[in-house]
Amino acid sequence: MPTTKYKDSLFFKFKSAEYHKNCCQDALTRLHLQSHSEKDSIAAESEFIAMMLTLHSCLDVFAQYLNRYFLNDYLPESKVTFYKVIEKVKDEEIKPFLLSLKDDTQYLIDFSNVIKHRNIVRISYYSAFLSPNFPTEFMDIDSFIKDEREYDFENVEFQLKFQYETVINQIKCILLILEKRLE
Repeated sequence: MPTTKYKDSLFFKFKSAEYHKNCCQDALTRLHLQSHSEKDSIAAESEFIAMMLTLHSCLDVFAQYLNRYFLNDYLPESKVTFYKVIEKVKDEEIKPFLLSLKDDTQYLIDFSNVIKHRNIVRISYYSAFLSPNFPTEFMDIDSFIKDEREYDFENVEFQLKFQYETVINQIKCILLILEKRLE
């Protein structure tokens, strides 16, 4: 696979998303250990949002890569979007992977567009079953609506792992297929 500004950017974004994921997990661990620290709450929320926005950016960079090396610059760089590239790809081997990535990242895309306008990530305090005197913190994502798609409350720890693994693993899988073609 050729080294490109898009490929280099994509792998930097992967590392950046991993960094934000790890920082979020560290802050959540401190919160679960009863830190009740505003600093840890803000860190967990901020790092989760940063990871989600970085993963969303991965989709945009990946679209630029596909446009350049798979569609031969079919779209001008300023007009490239993840959705437009998926629409233009006709290859029967690649198309199902792209459609799967599109479906699996709809929550991520909608979250990223909503979070720019309002905060929907919050820390909630719950009493644990075994110890009602010591509440623990859970970070949730409020329900939201984007373009008539309704999303229920989500647990941040689930989305943290799911979104990270989904985006990175699926993009890497598609890149492996493309790498064989470009050799």
